[in-house]
Amino acid sequence: MPVSELAPALLALGELFNEASLVAYPDREPASLNIRATSQGSFVVDLAVHSPDAWEQIVQLFSGRAVSALTNLQAIVISATGGFLWLITRLRNRRIASRKRLESGQVRLVLVDGTTIDALREAVDLYDRLRARESAQRIVGPLGRPGIERVRFKTTDEPLVIEEDDLPAFALAEEEGDILLDREEERVVTLATASVEGKYKWRFSEGDRIITASMADPSFLAKIDEGEPFRKGDMFRVLMRVVQSDRNGKLHVERTVIRVLQHLPRLEQTQIDVPALDEPPPDDEPRALPPAE
Repeated sequence: MPVSELAPALLALGELFNEASLVAYPDREPASLNIRATSQGSFVVDLAVHSPDAWEQIVQLFSGRAVSALTNLQAIVISATGGFLWLITRLRNRRIASRKRLESGQVRLVLVDGTTIDALREAVDLYDRLRARESAQRIVGPLGRPGIERVRFKTTDEPLVIEEDDLPAFALAEEEGDILLDREEERVVTLATASVEGKYKWRFSEGDRIITASMADPSFLAKIDEGEPFRKGDMFRVLMRVVQSDRNGKLHVERTVIRVLQHLPRLEQTQIDVPALDEPPPDDEPRALPPAE
């Protein structure tokens, strides 16, 4: 492979580990990568700290604390069971509806289509960083060249293999941006327009404005499939996820209804038929007597 094609991937791998070290250990000097040739056409990528005394003194290095930190950093990036690169291949650019921290230290992601994925917390944090996603895209870039079918990361654990078919998962959408705010909040909204086929977003009124949101509550969607009626003007108490991101200097807001807590149907107005003033009364009603002469 020409160096011009391999070098950008290796540089991107170094940048990714640098970014990962900032996420996992923000109070320490960033980690860096070194390349060591093993035989003709082969090489090994070594993970090392930026300088000998950046994290620990040499005597402390042998105590295992720094070694554990570097091992953890390796898992965050390339673990085949919850690492950052593995997470990209599993998500395949599908939208995340909700996140829940687990006692194991992982984060459970629930996608809009109902799929659940458990990944390392730091790996999820990396996924939210545009710079990390860009580095990942350049790492697998050689897969687009003829004759290159896979990239394989071998560690002490299960190897991570990224195939040519995984390339679309690493593509960056034009609207990708840095996450500024990501929170879940309870709201009461009024339905304006619904999209039961899932192709378009739902439109809700918050009284003084119209907002759009994706509907990601599988139990509510199942009720709709079973025939539960709803219509424009119905109110819903929902748990909504709001994500604000910086997209090329512009603020973008993405809303997702994670769960419908309560459905408040619009009240029916009772209709009363009132006869017109010039309409004669029915035959079965008493008529007024004419005045006496």
